Amino acid sequence: MEYANSWRDVSDKEVIDFIEAVYALQEKMVPVDCDSDYAVEVRIVDRRKFEPDHFALQPYLNEEITNWDECFEVALRNLSTAQEKLILLVIQRKSSAGKNRRKVEKLVFDFLRFFAKQGAKDG
Repeated sequence: MEYANSWRDVSDKEVIDFIEAVYALQEKMVPVDCDSDYAVEVRIVDRRKFEPDHFALQPYLNEEITNWDECFEVALRNLSTAQEKLILLVIQRKSSAGKNRRKVEKLVFDFLRFFAKQGAKDG
């Protein structure tokens, strides 16, 4: 394994070559379905430019494969991750956050309202 002193030492060409090699390997080794979707999905994050992917993979909601509780827990974890990121972005950009802040507040209030209604139905 070769170590770089900085991620800036990794060139665009090296990243592109790596991505092309991975996708060529996927094309060669992984079967596709009738929609040309691969049985194994590959997602590459260029950490020189993007944060790591913090979201958990969402299981299919299928009684034979998984259960509702597991799907719900993963969806809530992903929602919490997205909410934390939105809050940080709003805090960091207070000067231009007016319109975006209202959007975030609306999303949060709509979400809370939905769960309040669900709780009333269940209770």
